[in-house]
Amino acid sequence: VPLANYSEEMQALVQSIITLTTGTGSTETFLTVLNPYSILNNPRSTWHPGDSATSIDPDTGQYVEDIGPSLDYVWQDDGSGWGTIGHFVLVNDTRLTNGHGWSSSPDVNVGDNGNIHVVWVDGRSTIPSKVGPSQLHYMQIDLDRAGVLDGEADGLDMNQVAVVSDSAVIGSDMTWGSNPRVDFDNDNSIHITWFESTPDTDGEESRIELRWTRIQAPQFDEDGQMPLGRTLEQAYGVINTRIIATSNDNLMGVFGTGLDSSSQPIVNFDWPNRDIIWTTPDCSDDSSSADKWDVCMWSENVYNMAIELVPDQSNVITLQPGDSTNVEMILHGIKVPGGSDIVITEVSEAPEDWFISVGFSKSYQTTTTLIEGTMNDLDLFLRAPGLQHVNEDQSFQLTVSVTSSTKTEATTSKTVLVNLVNQADWNDDDGDGVLDYEDDCQFGDSGWTSEVDTDHDSDGCRDATEDLNDDNDDYPDEYDSCPSGYMGEHVDLDGDGCDDLHEDPDTDGDGVENYLDLCPNGAQYWGAFAEDHDGDGCRDADEDDNDDNDPYPDTEDSCPEGVVWWTNALFDHDSDGCHDLQEDDDDDNDQIPDVDDLCPVGMTVWFSEPASDYDSDGCHDVAEDMDIDNDGVLDETDQCPRGMLGWISTPLNDWDSDGCHDDFEDNDDDGDGLSDWSDDCIRSSTSPQSHIDADGDGCDDNTEDNDLDNDGIESAFDNCEDDPASDWVSTLASDYDSDGCEDSVDFDDDGDGVLDAEDQCPTSISLNSDYDRDGCDDETEDWDDDGDGVPDTSDSCPLGLINWDSSSDSDIDGDGCMDSLEDDYVSGKILHTLRSNAFMMLIIGSATVLMIAGMVLTAQRGRGRPGFADQTWAVDDAMQSETPLDPPAVEKQVRDLSDLGYSPEVAQAIVENEERVRRRRN
Repeated sequence: VPLANYSEEMQALVQSIITLTTGTGSTETFLTVLNPYSILNNPRSTWHPGDSATSIDPDTGQYVEDIGPSLDYVWQDDGSGWGTIGHFVLVNDTRLTNGHGWSSSPDVNVGDNGNIHVVWVDGRSTIPSKVGPSQLHYMQIDLDRAGVLDGEADGLDMNQVAVVSDSAVIGSDMTWGSNPRVDFDNDNSIHITWFESTPDTDGEESRIELRWTRIQAPQFDEDGQMPLGRTLEQAYGVINTRIIATSNDNLMGVFGTGLDSSSQPIVNFDWPNRDIIWTTPDCSDDSSSADKWDVCMWSENVYNMAIELVPDQSNVITLQPGDSTNVEMILHGIKVPGGSDIVITEVSEAPEDWFISVGFSKSYQTTTTLIEGTMNDLDLFLRAPGLQHVNEDQSFQLTVSVTSSTKTEATTSKTVLVNLVNQADWNDDDGDGVLDYEDDCQFGDSGWTSEVDTDHDSDGCRDATEDLNDDNDDYPDEYDSCPSGYMGEHVDLDGDGCDDLHEDPDTDGDGVENYLDLCPNGAQYWGAFAEDHDGDGCRDADEDDNDDNDPYPDTEDSCPEGVVWWTNALFDHDSDGCHDLQEDDDDDNDQIPDVDDLCPVGMTVWFSEPASDYDSDGCHDVAEDMDIDNDGVLDETDQCPRGMLGWISTPLNDWDSDGCHDDFEDNDDDGDGLSDWSDDCIRSSTSPQSHIDADGDGCDDNTEDNDLDNDGIESAFDNCEDDPASDWVSTLASDYDSDGCEDSVDFDDDGDGVLDAEDQCPTSISLNSDYDRDGCDDETEDWDDDGDGVPDTSDSCPLGLINWDSSSDSDIDGDGCMDSLEDDYVSGKILHTLRSNAFMMLIIGSATVLMIAGMVLTAQRGRGRPGFADQTWAVDDAMQSETPLDPPAVEKQVRDLSDLGYSPEVAQAIVENEERVRRRRN
């Protein structure tokens, strides 16, 4: 097996050697590793090409093999000294099989990594027999595991180099296996193809099958190597076997009768394409010839895509010079591993000066994602070279290819034919009717014809786009005032390209036609270098004394190069030569720009300064300005005519509109004659109506002042405003009820409606209720709400009749209820006893005197606490012994109260209240 420079030719040589040595089969299979290139590249001095690689021992006449390493250092026989030589045999005969079966049909191949793959057919039985049942075997050897090969005279130790030991292929399961071959693919697959056959049986004809096994996914150890001594099933993760063809006659000469001599199948494994070829008499259904042999082919494409031209798109493209076109194609994703892939497109090279671009999605991107079952737009853009780059017809092919970005072997292409032709004559490259040797624009625009209207000077250059001098007068069109002008002898003093005699309307070339030129025969050749502001044809520097043609010579003109061609002096108020409307920003020349000048067309011959224009408004203070300080108040009414500047009088800053700023100038903002610091209403109404201000506080009594006497009590609550000039101010100490009346003259200090002379509580805090009108609040101050002399705590009628005092005559039981009108519980017997017993009356009278004396003493202890007498009679025992009397009828009580002067409604309320009190006590 040659290891160096392994090629298909060398593989064919190896197959020939194997066929020669194993034609009749053998009991065992051996392996020898040869390296003929070692001798060819490093020969011995005595060896020449064509000599045998082996030699004969002259003494014994025996065959001597040239065994050794690839390179060796020896003393050359020709005496040239030490040199390197190569040896033929790197590994001597190594036995691969150790069975008793008959081995045949071996095949060997070397992978890209240098591993040796061997397949053969070996007998199934232990008895050597060439015609016995057989099975396909496989082995893989890694020579690198043996180290440096030095001939290995005794062969290899298979335990050190066999990464796949002798293994029967499980897909070989018929009677005989034969004619195997081992091949590789660029997807790192190992392919084994062979034939299986079985003889005739009682119920079945003989059958031959062409089989294919694909081996992939080697199993590596932690060092990234395949372990030694594994079986095929242990060494690889994928082992798939498929039946490619079946025949009851023969395949490639293999019959179902045993190991007949025949050939291997013809294969091509080039991912994504897989092809297997064989012969058989029954490849097709055509039975026209009994002796016919068919060549059969099986193909598979695991990555299939195709490029097609869109309908109506020809594969022959014809262009003229300078033309362009787009060739539309479609890429079909017929079968894509994994469902999708990124593909790349490119195009073959085109002749020089052609522009070619190819891409997807109308944007000429060179990559796209191809999805199985879909189509992608593919465009080829071509632009032909112009006539200046080509001078003959061209024809060439362009091939557009699309290749997988993950597996470059997956590719497809489409070829188109491109023709470049010139429909005109190559002697008139641009087809304009002017032959190339007369054409100043030989490679110019195409699609036009030279005529007077398109080519004025007939030089072959199109006037509109190519010819820079249409009339050939030595003046380029961009500088030629007559670009398509007279073409005879020229007189052109101003050099404008126009003949002065025949066509020039401006003989001095100043840009002003003669009929408008005030200096038609003036200076020449100055139009591009000198100034003519008013365009009158007279050069400003030395010909024109009024450059803007206004009513003022340049010597008197403040705008000598101003607005042109105006004559009315009314447009120049200050006669400075500047047009008021268009260029003069100070029409009256007072040094105040018109935009800031309130008198823009005012008095002239003066300059604005503080002495003459206090507010700098452009109006002369004496002659024009009616508002010198510009505050919006005319001087005739302005109290500060030369006051503060930079403000306008408004009610916000000048309340009385007197022209004095309230914050900085005016001491009387409302003009009422009272200075702001003593004015309580500094911004009173400024209307001309008369003002009344009795208290002199600066506030109008009718419209503004809510405290007319300035005592601190608003007029709405002030009961004493008869002295507005008084300096008295209400305080809690001097005006207890804050009614605006000083307590010393106030007849009701606490304002409870009870005059102090009758008020038992003249300085009450509040008066929510006062039943007996004694000036004391019933809830917080009055302990006898009805004023009958009986405290509320002992009064059975606390809100009873008023204006009476409880006594033995009127209230015999002292319960605070008037016996005659309110009290229905006093027994008549008791009343009779008391009234008829003088001694008893004396005792009661004495007690009454003592009680009154105590009440007097109590009253003297304080004014704010009203006195009252507890005149309760000790008659409980007597009353308990009596049967209670029924209270008088309600109608009678109401009637009795009405007789005393109460209204029926009040009398009714008193009776109902007494009834409620009585019920609570019961």
